[in-house]
Amino acid sequence: MKKVGILALVTLLMGCEKEQAYDARIYGKWRLFEYSYSPGDRLYTVPVAADTAEIIEFTRNENVLNLGNVPSQKFSMDDSHLILTNKQSYKFAYKLSPDTLWIIPPCVEGCHSAYVRIR
Repeated sequence: MKKVGILALVTLLMGCEKEQAYDARIYGKWRLFEYSYSPGDRLYTVPVAADTAEIIEFTRNENVLNLGNVPSQKFSMDDSHLILTNKQSYKFAYKLSPDTLWIIPPCVEGCHSAYVRIR
């Protein structure tokens, strides 16, 4: 009888769909507070006023909403990259703390968009 119970438990666990390995801290709404860019000579960091800042939301069904003028996109993550997909996929490095999200495009000079969590 003990073997049947173990077999049933193993079968149940194997049949469960595995949850994505996303960092759960990504879910929720984020407001842009600064971005940086480089025209080639040096890095410029620009603060963004809260009343004019873009707000993005990462939902549990893997959507990114209100990403500037871009339509809703799907997202996925691995340990070091955030991948945004609509008709094409774009891969960005990211850093995530409980209240700050940095999205880092491929940019030698250190470009980034920084977001603060909206509570």
